[in-house]
Amino acid sequence: MDIATLTRGVSGKGERYLEVFLRAYTAIFPGPLNPQCPRCLNQYLQQYKNYITTMETTCRYRLHECYENIPLQEGSDILINNQNLTDAYALILLNQPNGVRYFAEMPQPGNAPVADNTNPPADVPHPAHVNEDTQLLGESEDLEPNQP
Repeated sequence: MDIATLTRGVSGKGERYLEVFLRAYTAIFPGPLNPQCPRCLNQYLQQYKNYITTMETTCRYRLHECYENIPLQEGSDILINNQNLTDAYALILLNQPNGVRYFAEMPQPGNAPVADNTNPPADVPHPAHVNEDTQLLGESEDLEPNQP
């Protein structure tokens, strides 16, 4: 995210990106902030980006490149990519219908918790109810999902 989007953008829920960013920033770097200072905001954003990119991930899952920066769930402000992917986030993605399609790498079934796909969330249509008009990305014939 760039500084212009951060200062002027609004999420799908009507919440300003600046407020969301400042909450996330202060959770990692507590202390006084000066959000009115453009130079300070640039420093905060750069420090936050550096923290995220250098943060060591111990996640055993890897997303396919085409699924980088997808929302964690429908309507979620959390965008998932391989830099911020955790095992907990991966399990949430796996619990979605055909959630396996998101992953290029997954741990062996005996080495990791397996998602329970028997009861999908109520607001997500069951794969049997998805027709050709509502076909999800990655379900075309030219893409083959990884089989565990």
